[in-house]
Amino acid sequence: MLSEKIRELRRAKGLSQEELADKLNVSRQAVSKWETGAAVPTTETLVELADYFGVSLDFLLRGDPRTDQAESPSAPKKRSAAKRVLGVSLIGAAVLAVVLLTVLQLTGNGGSVSDSSAVTLDGSGIVIGAAVLCAFGGIVILVASEK
Repeated sequence: MLSEKIRELRRAKGLSQEELADKLNVSRQAVSKWETGAAVPTTETLVELADYFGVSLDFLLRGDPRTDQAESPSAPKKRSAAKRVLGVSLIGAAVLAVVLLTVLQLTGNGGSVSDSSAVTLDGSGIVIGAAVLCAFGGIVILVASEK
């Protein structure tokens, strides 16, 4: 419903009714009436609302979840949380791989730690390389999710 969408979008931006009214050059009472369903914004104001909140008119008026999921005010938060989970998972996988490799080498897997070289492309070198790539990828994703 339009009234709920306007209220949800306003709150998602952290605006008061007064602040939104100032942005749209209308009265606070007008915003209040839109949010309670007592009045409907003019077509011109609907366009301004859509532009200001970065959503389509279709989303405001119909809100069809099949076509407007990407425009939901909570969609960026969900994507950011998913990126953080992925980043932490990659870093965790890298740490686990390094710990597992270290434990295997220290428990007598045919030699000591000094007998193997991470520079060679034997099994341990590949695991260490993969771990470094996972850690680097996880850090990049975490940093990107904070922006």
